Amino acid sequence: MQSLLLGSADNTNYCYFPMPFTKKAKIELLQLQGTPGTASTPINIEADVYVEDTKYEPSKEGKFYAFWNPDKNTKPETPHLFLEGKGKGHYVGTILQAQGLNPGMTLFFEGDDVTTIDGEMRMHGTGSEDYFNGGWYALLDRWDRKMSLPLHGSLDYSLPYARTGGYRLFISDKMPFEKEIKHTIEHGPEKTINLEIILL
Repeated sequence: MQSLLLGSADNTNYCYFPMPFTKKAKIELLQLQGTPGTASTPINIEADVYVEDTKYEPSKEGKFYAFWNPDKNTKPETPHLFLEGKGKGHYVGTILQAQGLNPGMTLFFEGDDVTTIDGEMRMHGTGSEDYFNGGWYALLDRWDRKMSLPLHGSLDYSLPYARTGGYRLFISDKMPFEKEIKHTIEHGPEKTINLEIILL
């Protein structure tokens, strides 16, 4: 993934999203251990953090939040949850990687996205590949391999492994909310959302 604001290139990860804070900020990196009882191999890391002296203005600025849904196993007739929250905000992006259980097909990537904002349905999409601006996948030079563009792209595409995923930044097509948001996506075509997949 090499988007405009987030990605990885030349063994360097980057994130250019502004992250306002009130008084102080703390940055942590966690190294998860592999096999219990074995020592972790040290990793050398170099980092650049860019800061401004400009004071955070809560009346004009929001704060940056990331939500990860770790639910790997889908449930029949229950869409996958991207975000459900209360308060005021602006949804800025989605990253989804999915693995199907049936080799040779990616029908699970035909699910519709639904976005309810402030109690009203504002968006009802026509399929996951359309949601990530990659319609007509599995065709040459369409959604048939990894591909990175500034605001959207394909993270992977493999029919033999039934694997695909995408990312999308909501920069020009904003999703602001004043009170609450619920943003979901089906895992399969209409009336077949019981296709089982593992969301990575």
